[in-house]
Amino acid sequence: MFSRRRRWRRFFMFMCSAFAALIAAAIGLPFLIFRPLPTDLPALSDDTGTLIHVVGWNGPCPADRDLLYALRDGGCSMAMETFDWTAGARSLTALWRAQDFAAPARDLATHIESIWRLHPTWPISMTADSSGCGVALAAIASLPPEIHIRTLVLSSPALWPRYDLHPALRHIDGQIISFNSNRDFVILCLGTTIFGTVDNHHTHAAGRVGFTVPTNDPAYAKLRQIPYDPAWATEFGNNGGHSRALSPKFARAMIAPLLAPP
Repeated sequence: MFSRRRRWRRFFMFMCSAFAALIAAAIGLPFLIFRPLPTDLPALSDDTGTLIHVVGWNGPCPADRDLLYALRDGGCSMAMETFDWTAGARSLTALWRAQDFAAPARDLATHIESIWRLHPTWPISMTADSSGCGVALAAIASLPPEIHIRTLVLSSPALWPRYDLHPALRHIDGQIISFNSNRDFVILCLGTTIFGTVDNHHTHAAGRVGFTVPTNDPAYAKLRQIPYDPAWATEFGNNGGHSRALSPKFARAMIAPLLAPP
């Protein structure tokens, strides 16, 4: 009896802690303090291309800046910039903006097209975080046929697992690489079930369980899904939590090589 009570007490404490963490994330509590905006980095040579990092629902923050510097340290020589689709909204209000309006994806598509028209021979690659993954995929899908993305890396995509990737895959020359973690319970299970994914489904997200791959669909050969490996906790300090694939040590060792020219 005491053992059963102890298990229930631990479960109750875990759920309370998870709910408190979710509320803190939803109101952007860690981001109420002053934050320096990310610093864009120039290309190391003229033909290496451009990397666009699409931020998550809390807008540009120090973690995004640290990501760019980690990718540079890892050998990424492209010009690097962040794209803020939130229009000053934060957390849930930013999520609702992405759910209810096409403006974030349209603005990003316009930005990608402007880069391509300025340097039509330069490759463009992208990284995206959480709800920003939905904005990135929708923007890529709406690009003119002649504009392609070399590589897209998704971290903790807050999307419905059955989200249709075909429209975006038509514009991908290399791969869409998605980092997923079954340990991302608070945001991509509890959070997306309550508040919805960025494409408005109330369920666990692809960033936790992976995208559903249609049977015998050659288009999905361009999708590479990388599930969380517990060894990463010791090797890179990546505990499988939300957006941990963008932490500097992990990004330097694991993501930067994925962005290298083929």
